[in-house]
Amino acid sequence: GFNAFMETRFRLHFNLGRMTQNQKFLPHTINSNNVELNTALQQESASAKIDNVHLDLRASNSEIDRLKLNADITYHERKNKTPEAAFDYVKLDYANGETRKPLPYGFKKWTGMFSAIYQISQFSKADVGIRHDRVNRTLQDVKQNKENSLYIKTRSRLSSNLDVGLKYTFSKRDAISYKSIDSLQNPLLRKYYLANRKRTLYGTEISFYFFESSSIDFNIDFGLDDYTNSMLGLTDSEEINVELQMNSSITDSINMFIFGSYELLNSTQRGSQNEITADWKAENEDSVLTLGGGLEVIELFENINTGLQYTFSNTEGKTLFESELIGDDLPKYESQYFNISIYGIYHANENFTLKVAYIFEYYQEANWQIDDIASNTLSRIISLVISINYVF
Repeated sequence: GFNAFMETRFRLHFNLGRMTQNQKFLPHTINSNNVELNTALQQESASAKIDNVHLDLRASNSEIDRLKLNADITYHERKNKTPEAAFDYVKLDYANGETRKPLPYGFKKWTGMFSAIYQISQFSKADVGIRHDRVNRTLQDVKQNKENSLYIKTRSRLSSNLDVGLKYTFSKRDAISYKSIDSLQNPLLRKYYLANRKRTLYGTEISFYFFESSSIDFNIDFGLDDYTNSMLGLTDSEEINVELQMNSSITDSINMFIFGSYELLNSTQRGSQNEITADWKAENEDSVLTLGGGLEVIELFENINTGLQYTFSNTEGKTLFESELIGDDLPKYESQYFNISIYGIYHANENFTLKVAYIFEYYQEANWQIDDIASNTLSRIISLVISINYVF
């Protein structure tokens, strides 16, 4: 970056990258008795190659008292040079003569953003911004996406030990020329990451300071997505996220922190059995509870910091159907994750730091789709992923 005229500063980031992948494909089957599928693949590997171009330009100005202006322009291009090839379509260890062609999609994305931060008083500030995103896509269902966003943030110190912030965001995304490129896909289906969408986000942030060296941060965020014009697929979703974190310096060399969060996501999707109209609906309810804490000791030995951190997460999900065409609701899904880490950090000098850690992880899940199914339960499947449970 460099400083220009009238308290204006410019910053430019530019990078080029290439991703390649040439690992050999797995065979159609490892069953020597399946003569039908014991044939050579159309090619041994993807010979994949993707070039990325990224450009980020920012201009900042603080000429006006108590007002800071920022303007950002970002360009990202993904050039997918992976060769196209058609492969035999195999389902349940059976080939019906169809072929499918994985498409090497790419895109060009432009982002423009302007924001203004105004210091209303010594204890209050406001931040307002607008943003425009445009993505041109190749070999995807949508040729172009356009999205416009507006956000407003405020933060005020109401007392010597209390800060309160509010935030609001609204965005509208349009899909230009939506047309499925997969002949087997229902033309009424809209993929949620490409479809028209209206998004509204609300949030509040509260920080409370006490005992001079301790603080509690409390955040609530609420989001609503409405996928307009989506007859099939995801049609709407609501998300609530609550976070609580406490930090405290017990002594000059011992810091403690505790955190917890709860996320609730409800979404609705529509499907079709007659492939003409939406004749069934499902409600998905997912929740994630995360708890944790830790302790860090500074300079336990000369130039050495040590610490301990614990994290627990519990996830639950269920799907409720509102149509007799589908049948009963799906069983509940649940998973648990534990992580304990003990670490030491050695600061040799300003330019060299060494970290050593011992990490213990435990994960288990109850997944009705694959629980209590052995490898020979289904006669036409010769390999099967079982429920994931691990200790690391």
